[in-house]
Amino acid sequence: MKNLYSLRSHLILLVVLLVTGAATTSCNKIKDAIKVNFGLNYADLNFAIQPTSQSTFTTSSSKSSTLQAELDKNKAAVDKVVLKSVLFELQAGSASNFGAISSGECYLTANGQSAKLGSFQNPASNTQSISVTVENGDDLKQYLQASQFTVELRGTTRQAIQDAMQVKGTIKFEVTGKAK
Repeated sequence: MKNLYSLRSHLILLVVLLVTGAATTSCNKIKDAIKVNFGLNYADLNFAIQPTSQSTFTTSSSKSSTLQAELDKNKAAVDKVVLKSVLFELQAGSASNFGAISSGECYLTANGQSAKLGSFQNPASNTQSISVTVENGDDLKQYLQASQFTVELRGTTRQAIQDAMQVKGTIKFEVTGKAK
């Protein structure tokens, strides 16, 4: 009889251990399966393109990154940051248009490293916006997890830029992460 109780208690202990192990493994699998998506839009980058008679120009704007704070607030860990789009628009009150600019490139820099985001060709017109062709499908999280990042616009001109241009840059990223 004593052996029967001992066998029963060992059997119950084995079942409890198996159930506990399965529950822990299942919880981890569920946690890993939960994906968190953030559509981040940095529309508040402001640039100034200064008058120039040169055939090239460069302008940049820096921003403090809020990615890590956003992830911490939502109890998530970032997996990947991918560029979705880059758009430059003249601000109201700019006396000029983008007609003097023939082409350009856009770069993202943080912590001493730089990544080309894309480039554009601008036809000779009186356009008020320039859409950059995204050429970077790389994971950019190291740039946006930095405390500050800089976006640089470099271009060539077809004629002198007569008036300063106030430009708003809208740069959209898709940030994916998972629950902690």
